[in-house]
Amino acid sequence: MSKVLVTGASGFVGKNLVPYLAQNLYNSELIPTSIRYGDPIISKANVYIHLAGIAHDIKKNASDTEYYEANVLLTRDVFDAFLQKIL
Repeated sequence: MSKVLVTGASGFVGKNLVPYLAQNLYNSELIPTSIRYGDPIISKANVYIHLAGIAHDIKKNASDTEYYEANVLLTRDVFDAFLQKIL
């Protein structure tokens, strides 16, 4: 059985993708994760779909640091969790 981690499950793409996967993935466990709301990156998964990040800041509230943390450091953390799983 595959375990599928989806980061960014509460974002625009995640809100649409997670229900689709839930209905169409067979013999798989779906692990929707919203890092924004404190869900941990679970390294038990063997499939990683990484959607979390800051794409649009229409209100101009995000700083350069927040963009870096969400789009670079978070991606690194997800990749590190993946590497721990396969190594």
